[in-house]
Amino acid sequence: MAAPRLNLRVTNMSSHRIAFLSLGLLACSSAEPAAHPEDHDAAPIDAAPTDAAAEVAAPDAAAEVSGAYVVSTGEGALTVGKSTVQLRVTRGGAPATGLAPTIKITPVMAMSKMSHGNPVPVDAVRETATPGTYDATLFFTMASVDASGNPAGDWKLNVAIGDQAPVSLAVTVKPAAGTDTTHVMLKNASDTIAAMGSAKPRNYVIFRDTFAADRVTVFVATVLEGMMVWPPVTTGLKLTDALTIETLELAASTDGATWTPMTCDATARCTAAVSLASPVRVKLKINGKDYTTDGEAPGASNAAATFKVTP
Repeated sequence: MAAPRLNLRVTNMSSHRIAFLSLGLLACSSAEPAAHPEDHDAAPIDAAPTDAAAEVAAPDAAAEVSGAYVVSTGEGALTVGKSTVQLRVTRGGAPATGLAPTIKITPVMAMSKMSHGNPVPVDAVRETATPGTYDATLFFTMASVDASGNPAGDWKLNVAIGDQAPVSLAVTVKPAAGTDTTHVMLKNASDTIAAMGSAKPRNYVIFRDTFAADRVTVFVATVLEGMMVWPPVTTGLKLTDALTIETLELAASTDGATWTPMTCDATARCTAAVSLASPVRVKLKINGKDYTTDGEAPGASNAAATFKVTP
């Protein structure tokens, strides 16, 4: 029996991008991510999901048939670090509601010779008060354009709803404005992944999530070999046959002397009640081992990662 043919329409219009997902098709898509592509081996560009998006006219009534989802997102640029994109979903021409638990987003950046992903929180998608609209909170380690607007790669969000085939929505990710630190990385020389033919320390990326006057919250993720899968870090996470995260300890400080333990939850957010000041320092310990900025034993200069913040 012949494989089902994907009937996909993607439209780039001046105000938004629309993707049409055909009814009843199943698709498998797997990816694996990394913190900075230069730190680990990335998947070759051939491994990146193909861009099925062909320029076509605006979807007509046929695209709004009952049983098919139409997904669109605005033209506004995302930024490095924590960023939010709004998805608009319709079915049969009407807003599609109640879908947040079934929407899965996989970010993939394609560059000239490689591709990589980025982490997505388990609670990334939330339905808004406007029927058919969903806010997706994502975290990016790098931009698709530089400060002058020159391209560095192409970010796409592969969006799947339930069992329907995922489609790719092109988005622009710009450098973050200002001087505040968006994310930092810590590592341990004994926790490695294969990179460029040899073992290199695995990066644990700590993103600024919410910094308030009396508390700081970070989002913690790491990367698997291939740089396409970036799992949020929680206790019980199995990274390899030899490494499962049994204990996860983070601490925050604004003076480098007094350290406040951070409480971590099932969404990989870790929070400490500290008065906001610059810089905010964060320490990480996994399974009793210290993770540092260079992967070596902790010392005065590498024991903690530093967030520059504007109080």
